[in-house]
Amino acid sequence: MARIVDGEAEAMDELVSRYKDRVYQLSVWQVGVEHAEDLAQEVFVEIFRSIARFRGESRFSTWLVSVVRNVGRGYRRRLGRERARMAPVTMEVLEELPAKGQDPASGLSRGELRRRLKQAMARLSDEHRDTMILREWEGLSYQEIADTLSIPVGTVRSRLNAARSHLARWIGRRHG
Repeated sequence: MARIVDGEAEAMDELVSRYKDRVYQLSVWQVGVEHAEDLAQEVFVEIFRSIARFRGESRFSTWLVSVVRNVGRGYRRRLGRERARMAPVTMEVLEELPAKGQDPASGLSRGELRRRLKQAMARLSDEHRDTMILREWEGLSYQEIADTLSIPVGTVRSRLNAARSHLARWIGRRHG
């Protein structure tokens, strides 16, 4: 980090090389495939602009996720919520949805299910979407999510529960 703060180009190149795939994937979850490259570039600009403020109190990867999240929020605001759709997501998320009564996905084709899940993710609040992304796609523990978002672990649990409930309800709608 000190080498980057000193403006050493090789250190900057190393950082980009090491984290470009992770930043891109996080960007896809923030704004979709169509805008992920642009967001990833903005994220690296912000990292280099604010690297001196990284105090090492958390892991760099945790700080990086926070930067992507914050830059992604601004990016989505500029695009407008209607244009910033989430990228297609994996089916694994459905295994995490609460099962109350009938499976909300029963009777739906895989393509229809993906479409509904994409729409439902786009409808979540930023707080719920960020928490779901960090848990389900980044695989962070509840404590890591709490540290990243600067919230208590109990809040992480309640946000995940609420997000899963919303997703299950919205995916289950025939005209959602």
